[in-house]
Amino acid sequence: MASANETDGTNCAPASSIMSISALTPQPDGADVNFSTILKRIHSLSKFVRFFPQRRERFEKVMDFIQPEMREKNIKCLEINVSTRWNSTYSMFKQAILLQKTCTHFCQEDQEVQPY
Repeated sequence: MASANETDGTNCAPASSIMSISALTPQPDGADVNFSTILKRIHSLSKFVRFFPQRRERFEKVMDFIQPEMREKNIKCLEINVSTRWNSTYSMFKQAILLQKTCTHFCQEDQEVQPY
């Protein structure tokens, strides 16, 4: 006798494997960077910048110098993802992509920010 999954052609994987970030990109690329690593680095940089007013001001000054057009778009700083908001990770990535030049310059000018 065939099971329900065999007869209707669906594949019911456990919910934990479907929702795992490692299921999205199980193998790192040649630089040993995967989705989880990128998520952690952007999240850490966002925390580093946002939680201290002096760092936030310094980031905004770099942004005004490198990407002044972001002020017109009302973008002030990096966003941070929140586990209770379903779209906050997307918003964080979107903001980081828009501010990529600023983030790169900000990380290069200070030894304390180099790991990000």
